[in-house]
Amino acid sequence: MKKKLFVLYMLLIACGCTAQTPVEYYYKRALLKDSLGDYKGAIDDYTKSITFDSSNATYYSERGLSKHELEDYYGAIKDFTKAIQLKPKNDHYFDNRADARFELKDYKNAIADCDTAILLNNVAEYYSNRGLAKYELENFKDAFTDFERAIAIDPKNGDYYNHRGLVNDALKDHKGAIADYTKALEFDLEGDYYYYNIGLAKHELKDYKGAIEDFTKAILIDKEDGDYFFSRGLSKNELKDYASAIKDFNVAIYLDPKVGNYYNNRGISRDQMNDYTGAMFDYTKAIELDSTDAAHFYNRGTLKLELKDYKGAIVDFDHALTVDPIYDDCFFSRGMTKYELKDYQGALADYAKAIELNTDDGDYFYYRGLSKKEINDIKGACIDFEIAKGLGNTEAKTAIKKNCK
Repeated sequence: MKKKLFVLYMLLIACGCTAQTPVEYYYKRALLKDSLGDYKGAIDDYTKSITFDSSNATYYSERGLSKHELEDYYGAIKDFTKAIQLKPKNDHYFDNRADARFELKDYKNAIADCDTAILLNNVAEYYSNRGLAKYELENFKDAFTDFERAIAIDPKNGDYYNHRGLVNDALKDHKGAIADYTKALEFDLEGDYYYYNIGLAKHELKDYKGAIEDFTKAILIDKEDGDYFFSRGLSKNELKDYASAIKDFNVAIYLDPKVGNYYNNRGISRDQMNDYTGAMFDYTKAIELDSTDAAHFYNRGTLKLELKDYKGAIVDFDHALTVDPIYDDCFFSRGMTKYELKDYQGALADYAKAIELNTDDGDYFYYRGLSKKEINDIKGACIDFEIAKGLGNTEAKTAIKKNCK
């Protein structure tokens, strides 16, 4: 008897349920599983807790958070909604639902939830979250105001300055953005994405050396983010350091081999180094991974044009224009290809479309002039050469002297 009593006592201690109801036991076990990253197991236990007590909003909210971790955003929203029905004045529930809606790109409803959360509790994070949703909707003015409010409530949170910097970047105030990102670093020197954003802003300002320095700082903190290497490669490419750019693109591809743009830009650098075989491979791989980016087809088409594969080039330009029907450079390049095939009428039609989309490029008028000359429209050709000259095309002056009286 003593032995049995001892065993029973030890079992009660081991399960920790001597003074617990079943609902408490499952809820606490769910919290433990949550903390260990076992979200599926946690969801099972939260569900058992709800079976015993379906009136407790916390169980639904916690289960919603676990579903959010598993990217089951619809399921998370359903649970947060139930929690709100049970406790309609809990600001956290609205904020959590806003997060899930944000992940689903349901920005308008995310903003509505943030509105309610703010009415219930004036919390800086709620303004910041609302600002991010407005940012995604390109409502930059109101997003800026929300980040300002977040900073006013909590001026020592680097993320809020970072978010305001994103708005400044979107508004082309890159210097203002850099100031915000730099301010964010005062509160978190290990914020790799702050350095990264500074690098992006400097790249936009054509301070490529400065951008490379900041991308490098981001990489020193986090060597596993392909975008950091990729962006540094872009800045090196602008400085014509193609070999070093390719090394960065190689690392980016190693870290994430399924990003088409990594291959596309490595192809551009290889193209510049006359590695046409490598460039062709990269453009083709980029297209395989992402056929929704017109630039991938366009770049392969320009390489085929350079290699005198005119029919192949036109096929790629056609694909690019199917994806992006207002791609003026693509109309221009297809026009050049048709010119090489002596399809002057087709070339004229493409040059005309390129000019319709962009009237500020002298090359478009110059090459249209050449096509007009081929069909003996000398007057029309000379008009185009004059316009091209006025827009800075250096070859137009010679064409005028040779063909126009």
